[in-house]
Amino acid sequence: MIKRLEIILFILCACYSLTGFAQCREEFNGPFASWADIKKQFGAKGNGKDDDTRAIQSAINGLCNSVTKANSQKGAYTTVYLPAGTYCISKTLVLSGGIGVNIIGEDPHKTIIKWIGGNADTMFWANGSAYFRIGRLSWDANGHKNIEAIGIHWKNVWNTGNSKSFAPLNIEIADCIFKGQLYNGISGGTDAGFDGTGANDSEVTIKRCVFDNCTEGGISIHGYNALDYWIWDCQFLNCLFGIKNTSGNYHAYRCYFNGSTFSDLRNFNGYYTSMRGGFSENAFAFSADDGVSCNPFKRIFQNNTVVNIKKYPIEFYHIGKITLWDNRLSAVQDKKQNYWVHTGSWCPAKYEILSINNKFEAKDPLWNANGPLKKFEIGDTYNNKILATANDFFKVMESVPAKKDRKVFEVPAGADSKIIQQLINQAAALKGQRPIIHFGVGTWYLNKTLIIPAGSDLQLIGDGLIYATVLERDKASNFNSAALIQAEGPSYITIKDLQLGHESDNGIAAAIAFVNTDQPTSEAHIDQVYSMAATSLFVDGLDYLYIEKDNSFFTAGNYINGGLLTRKGKGTAKVCCYGGQFASLSVNNGGRFLAKDCWWEGRTRVPLELKGSGEISLDGAMIAPNGADSLPTIKIGEFNGKINLMNMYVLGSVAVNPGNSALNLLLWNINFYYKMNPYEYIKEGRNCHYALLGSNSQCFANTEACKNVISVPDKSYRISDTLRFIENNTAFDRSVKPVIYRNLPQGVSNIYVSRVTFGAAQKGISFTKQ
Repeated sequence: MIKRLEIILFILCACYSLTGFAQCREEFNGPFASWADIKKQFGAKGNGKDDDTRAIQSAINGLCNSVTKANSQKGAYTTVYLPAGTYCISKTLVLSGGIGVNIIGEDPHKTIIKWIGGNADTMFWANGSAYFRIGRLSWDANGHKNIEAIGIHWKNVWNTGNSKSFAPLNIEIADCIFKGQLYNGISGGTDAGFDGTGANDSEVTIKRCVFDNCTEGGISIHGYNALDYWIWDCQFLNCLFGIKNTSGNYHAYRCYFNGSTFSDLRNFNGYYTSMRGGFSENAFAFSADDGVSCNPFKRIFQNNTVVNIKKYPIEFYHIGKITLWDNRLSAVQDKKQNYWVHTGSWCPAKYEILSINNKFEAKDPLWNANGPLKKFEIGDTYNNKILATANDFFKVMESVPAKKDRKVFEVPAGADSKIIQQLINQAAALKGQRPIIHFGVGTWYLNKTLIIPAGSDLQLIGDGLIYATVLERDKASNFNSAALIQAEGPSYITIKDLQLGHESDNGIAAAIAFVNTDQPTSEAHIDQVYSMAATSLFVDGLDYLYIEKDNSFFTAGNYINGGLLTRKGKGTAKVCCYGGQFASLSVNNGGRFLAKDCWWEGRTRVPLELKGSGEISLDGAMIAPNGADSLPTIKIGEFNGKINLMNMYVLGSVAVNPGNSALNLLLWNINFYYKMNPYEYIKEGRNCHYALLGSNSQCFANTEACKNVISVPDKSYRISDTLRFIENNTAFDRSVKPVIYRNLPQGVSNIYVSRVTFGAAQKGISFTKQ
């Protein structure tokens, strides 16, 4: 488990049945025979009157833990299932030391957990629990005051032998409704020495949730290590704050905010945050940062529509930079507010903003309270009338997956490759029916690669992200040049809630190998993957396949090698990561790689060594090697193409030694720790073009030089028009946005891999021509 680095800061698809929502292909299947039914097995009533606290807590206490071996007897379960009903609880439900488990309701509109206890309490508390999932439930405070619905707070460390705490990470909360005047819908994090360990409570994916009338925050994050909260397709309705962040960070995608009584986004400290593809209306304020400081915080706003703001649009009084791309921003109702962005600080610093292709109703929207503001403005337009409605926005939001009853092939305990392959062949014959091969709790040993034949439309589903459902190689079998699962395209394939390979077994070529999936318009969606593989993502020789890797912190090792058309600049293949790990990256032969909104830390001293050809864009990141100093953390060698490093914290510096390569390099809004002259190791090449803009440096020695965060002077090399260079270098980045997993035409590949663990294979997931 990872221990978070604490950086010292200078201050202390049938859908919800809401018409108009985008039709997604993801679906809900269950309950399966291996799940524990809260009514049938534990006597919960779910009648809206009786107190079901004891029954639900008993079910939670009985969840299997494959690490401590608790509750691992025959009939063990890792999923608690709540059929439709209203379940009254009077005390906090506690998940303590849980790992790889699930608590799932039938339908968020019909499965309600209702609070009948006192005020100032928590409905569900996860303490020292990891890799768990909560979904398809309504959480109703029932009018009680100061109620937290779901609290992810690691408060203490323990190990008693049959119980232990785990660093809380890789958590999903999806398809939940938070109502009844909750104080906070979801709250995560602790502060060391105050209310907990101050560690983790991180890598939390929140999908398709509704936060209605929360009196504090729909989502509330606090603690320096409460990081990587990825928030997708959520609705925040009439909350005081939509997302409230104190010292951690978050990244919101395609979220809808209406009527926030103070602000949609509220930050106190917080390294780098982003909101992308969102819609806000009728808020008092859009994004508000508390306080004024010399901190190099970063705020990123991309492709948002904001209308009918009452008082304050963006308030940001720190020396970091704001990045505005492709937003539509209407005028503020308060006519005294003439500006859209208010920035500045009392600190002596260089104030800059990068603003590209925004539409403002205001005439002069960007303002600095502390002297000049250097504006890199490209394609912005002013005095526009912003005409936008929520109904139009709902058409791009992902819907709550519908419950679907499919043909289920249950894999018997102890089945070998031959038996499992027979079930796969039977399922593959059911064209267009999306049958399920289901594995319950247990371990299956494979002596031969499982083959999913071309033309399939099937699903492999287990009972949890890690340790619950495990497929390993039989130790007597040789998989050095073979995958555990080989999927042949074109096919429609879903793989969910499985562990593929043991965490110490590197004698496997790949956990999953996809071949012949490179048809035009084909897509592969990878979500919440935990990988111990040397190379988590291997992409070789492709020209068309769109790969999106989301919410996957533990997926270092990305190899991207373009196909014949891609090398000529004619292919459409690309890898786009939103919360997907970027470390240990190789891009060659015109490949294209984009990564946004992910933290990296670890033992590797230089996690990015870039050489090859193509396009690379990293936007919103922390790169924090253990024991970092002023030496280079990022090294760029001979690279023909474009590299953007933007909105980042880097512990160390950047070294560039391009030789004769044609490198176009943009650095924007980077804060360098430990290196006060961060461009010292950047060499100029005869065919290179650099723009090094908007950066800061700071160090922590008790010297005069380390007294303040400093602004690094902007620098460019062989560039006559800086704005044109920025526009060209960022064109690929700005042209793509997250894609919903959806139905595609017949004859192409449509792949979905979600909440899957890869053991220590040579490759986690590979995509090749053959």
